[in-house]
Order: sequence, then structure tokens, then C-alpha cells
Amino acid sequence: MTAPPVSTPAAAISRSAPGRQLSLKARLALWCVLVIAGSLLASSWWMLAQVRRQAVQVLQRSEVQNAQMLARILDQRIRQMMMSLDSGAAAVPVSRLGDGQALLAFMQQRQATATLFAEIVLSDAAGQPLVTRDEQGVRLGGQAGPTRSDIRRVLDSGAPVVAHWVRAARIDASMMYFAVPVLDREKRVRAVLSAGLRLGSRDLLDDLVAGGGLEQVRPRIPSPDLPVTTVLLDRQGVVLAHPDARLLLRPAGSDPGLLAAQAEVVGPQWLVLRLADPQAWFGAFDAAVFKSGWIALCVGLAGGLLLMAWLAWQLRPLERLEGLARRLGQGDAVAEQEWPQARGEIGAVVEALRESVQRRSAVEQHNEQLLRKMRSVLHTAPIGIAFTRQKHFEFVSDEFCSLLGYEPEALKGEPARIVHASQEEYDRLGHRVAEAYAGRGEFAGDLEFVRRDGSHFIGELLGRPVEPGQARAGSIWLLRDVTAERAAHRELAWSATHDPLTGLLNRRALEAELQRLLPQVRAESPAAALFIDLDHFKAVNDSAGHAVGDRLLREVALALAASVRRDELVARLGGDEFVIVLMQCDLDSAVRVADKARAAVERIELQHEDQLLQVGASVGVVPIAPGCSSVAQVMQAADAACYAAKAEGRNRVHADAGPLPGGSKASAET
Repeated sequence: MTAPPVSTPAAAISRSAPGRQLSLKARLALWCVLVIAGSLLASSWWMLAQVRRQAVQVLQRSEVQNAQMLARILDQRIRQMMMSLDSGAAAVPVSRLGDGQALLAFMQQRQATATLFAEIVLSDAAGQPLVTRDEQGVRLGGQAGPTRSDIRRVLDSGAPVVAHWVRAARIDASMMYFAVPVLDREKRVRAVLSAGLRLGSRDLLDDLVAGGGLEQVRPRIPSPDLPVTTVLLDRQGVVLAHPDARLLLRPAGSDPGLLAAQAEVVGPQWLVLRLADPQAWFGAFDAAVFKSGWIALCVGLAGGLLLMAWLAWQLRPLERLEGLARRLGQGDAVAEQEWPQARGEIGAVVEALRESVQRRSAVEQHNEQLLRKMRSVLHTAPIGIAFTRQKHFEFVSDEFCSLLGYEPEALKGEPARIVHASQEEYDRLGHRVAEAYAGRGEFAGDLEFVRRDGSHFIGELLGRPVEPGQARAGSIWLLRDVTAERAAHRELAWSATHDPLTGLLNRRALEAELQRLLPQVRAESPAAALFIDLDHFKAVNDSAGHAVGDRLLREVALALAASVRRDELVARLGGDEFVIVLMQCDLDSAVRVADKARAAVERIELQHEDQLLQVGASVGVVPIAPGCSSVAQVMQAADAACYAAKAEGRNRVHADAGPLPGGSKASAET
């Protein structure tokens, strides 16, 4: 890994200084001009702006009140129209919607409603007009009325709606419709009664358009007689009312120069706008501000010229310092006597820069030495070291690559997934690492790794994030091969619990397992212990030798293990003594198993030279009753039962139901 280049202050100065940038003297003089002129301009502008702001606020509040008043008036009128239309809907002969004469008679009676609206339409549930009343009279059917989507809104909601405007080509006019549901006695919507109003109707919009306006929504049309324009918009921003008829039913424009006051008509969600042009009242203020700006600019220029000569004298050391900074940025050495002499703040800057350059040079030398030492240590470390970020190797030591069968640095830049057995294993590792980082702050565990040649090994992996709580910052990993170590550990653990000759459990392991199983014994889940002692085994050792005796013991172990289930305990206590523990087995079943094991031992025959070697087995069987907690008591009882079998003639099974807790004194013999 290489160290990133260190940026010195001089280098930064060199890079940030373009060739045609204004000098510090010019910039300071310019700033002085701007400050003086700006101060004078700002003071005059502020005073005038306060007056203008207060006047605008008064005008704004006034127009907001006017807009709210107009919105309330318009809302009341719409409510009156809707109430009239609701009254008409209540009078519709719902039961006779198919009777044309009844519908014509109904519409003829709507004289009061007809005076409010230009058109009244009764539509069925499919949106088809049933009867229409307009300026041409009353007739069945018709082609007018709101859109089907608006009728569908009434049918679905069962509530009155203010429909969208419709262009009626037959009368060359735009209509705004109001629609209410017609309900039957069960409150089901059977039809829709709608009424249309011309957008130019004075009955609805007279108060909004009567005032005219000084400025209109784009395009502008000047009107000096009217200082304020009143505009009515629908919820989509389409102009419904405007002094300029050319702008009706067009999308409303905007002009940031206009003062706008608005209020919402609650029912149909229309918007009343009051638009005013402040420039008509405040042109004099703007002229005063412009004049003040010119005066401030002239005063600032005069002050700047006076300052320029003084600054040129004071800032001469900075010119030399700039040249030195450029040289330092290019890597040139600067002699001690070349640093400019100055007093005050400029002198302090020179001294600070000189000391900073000296310290930076020392730090760079130290860092370079430290990096060389770190690279040497990492590449010679006897343990594999790697740094990963975003699931890729960014640094790998030589030992890390060697453990995985790669050339030095070959894993750099490669995805970390390639050293694991499968994608599933890698994904599980990711979850384990995330949990370990969140809990302990580090990860430690044994994993299976894959070398480049495809061989596998067990590695001990230790991981720690570079920055705690910041997984994206990367992790440092330590890896070592523990395959042989773990195998030796497993062998040692096996030897501690198994008989080395037969491979069965030894006495210690048997007693530990039996102690664990005793609390599991219940009346409905009994258990039993079998104590097995070989008959005439000593004669085999004496006549054929211990090697043949060991061979016979291994055969006996295999026969005993084959006589029981795989999950039962089979152990060699030592010599020619064996023990079997049967779980979930009553006494009768245990006796049958014992006899099976005895017969299996009896069938074993070893040919040694001219001898045929055989042994028998005396088996003692005792039940393990609920409540028994003593392993020694179980072993003693089983040993006693085995002794009884030998006393009765050897090569037989003797079962004893007592004296273990929970059992009754009884004996059985096979």
C-alpha cells in the first residue's frame, strides 16, 4: 500500500492561484468601494423600503379582505342555487322516470329554478338526458348537461357536486354545471338533476367582474381606469371570470410583479384573486432608490482610490510570500533568508507559514518511515492479515495469500467471496459478522476456506471493524490455519470419553451420560441397566495371549452394539465388563434385549492355531425406577444382578426388580 500524497499549505496556495486573478490590493480596494457604496445605498434603500413595505402591507390586507368578502358572497349564491336545485330534485317523480309527460310537467313547474340557471337537465343513472329546459323551451332528451364523469361522481358519492365547465357548441357559450342526486324512498340514487350557468352570467359573477382592472393575467392589457383586477379560477387553475373576455377558460398565467390577494370559495373550491400593480403607487420610491445608489457608488469610488495607494505599500510583503508559496508548491526548497520581513498580522502569517512548512516536512519524513516499517511488519507477519471494504480485499499480507494458495498481492482487489466454499456459506458468514459486530464489536470463529487449487482447510478468523459502528469503513481480518489443531483437539476429546480398544464409551463417559438421563425416567417412560461380564475370558488370555484377548473384546463390543438401538448407551467399564443402558424400555423388554446380547456373544468364535475360542456372557438386568438419582446405586444393583447370574451357572440373564427406588423385590432368570 502506498501513502496518499500530502498536500502542503504552499501547494494549496499554488493550486488555488489562477494566473489572471486580481491581486489582493485590487480586491481590498474593490471591497472598500463596495462597502462604502453599499452602506450608503443600503441605508437609503432601507428607509424607502420600510415605507414601501408598510404601504404594500396595508394594500395587501385590504385586498385580502375584499377577496374574502367576494368569496363569501359567491359561496352564499352557490349555496342558494344548490338549495334551489335540491328542492327541484326532491320534487322529481322518481317512480315515473320513464313517463315523458310526467317529466315534461315536472320541468314546466321549475319556473323559480329556471330563473337562476340558463339550462336544467334531468339525467338517468347512465348519464343520458331524460328532459331538458333551456331558453328554447322544455323538451325530452337533449344533448346538454355536465360530463359523464361528473354525473358518475354524483352517482358514486350520492352528494351534490360543482361540475367541470363545458363548452356548449350549439349556443356558442361555456357552461358551469351544478349537479345533485335524485333519491328514491330508500335513499338510492335514481337520477341526477343538473343546472347550467353561463360563465358570463351577471347573476353569479357580477360582483367579481364589475370593477375592471389595471393589469390582467397574461397577456397584459393596460386599463388605467381600474387599479385592481378581480379574477375567478376553478380548482384546475382555469379562468372562469375576468374583465378581459379573451382570457376566459384559459389557464391562468402569473406575473411576479403583481400583488395578489386570494380567497377560496369553499363549496366548489374556486379561487378569487385580486391583482394589483404596486408600481402604479410606488414608482417614486424606486426612482429615489436608484438615485441613492448612484450617489453611494460615486462616494465609494472616491474612497477606494484613496485606499489603493495605502494598500499597495502595506501589502508588498504578500507579493514575495506568494512567490515563495508557488515555489514550495512546485517542490523547490526555500532558504531561511528568503522569507520576507514584515510586522503585524502579515508578519505573523509569514512566520506561521514558515513553521508550518517545517513541521509538515518533518511529518512527511516520519510518516514515510512509519509506512515502510508497517509494510515490512505486515508482509513478514506469521499470521494472515487482510483489509476488506465493500466485500473486496483492499490489502492482503503475504501470509494471507500463502494460506489460500495465491501469489503475494494476488487477492488485492478480488471479491472476498472467492475464498469461501459457497455463496450460501458466505451469506451466512455475513449475518454472523453483522450480529457479532453489533453485540461484541468483533468477530471470532472457525470457518472452512477454499484454496486456489480447490483444497479446503479450517481457518480461525478474527475480524474487527476499522471504525466501530461504521461497517462501510471496512474491516481488519486475521487468519490462521487450525486444521491440524482442531483435529488433534477432536481426537483428544474423543479419547477422554471412549475406550481406546473397543471404541465404546468408557466408565467416566457412561456415568456422566447416565447422570444426565436419570431425571428423564418416568413411570410411562421406564429404563433399565444391563451389566455384562464375560465367562471364561481369563482362559482365553492365558491360552492364546492378550493380543487374541483384545481381538475377542473388540468382537464382543461389536456384537453388543449391534444388539441395541444406535441411540442406546454401550460402554466398557474395563477388563471384560460391559454396561448397556436402555431408555424407554420396561423390564421384560430389557430381559429380551439382554438375552439377545448374550446369544450374540455366545456365537462369537475365534480360530487361534488349532483352538476354537469361545466365551459366554453373564448378564444382570435391573430397572431404573423414577426418582432414582444415584448412578452408583444403579451400577451396584446391575453388578449384583450379574453376580447372581454367574452364581446360577454363568452364560445366562438374571433380572432383579429391586432394591432400586420405586421398584419391588422380584427376580427373573433366563
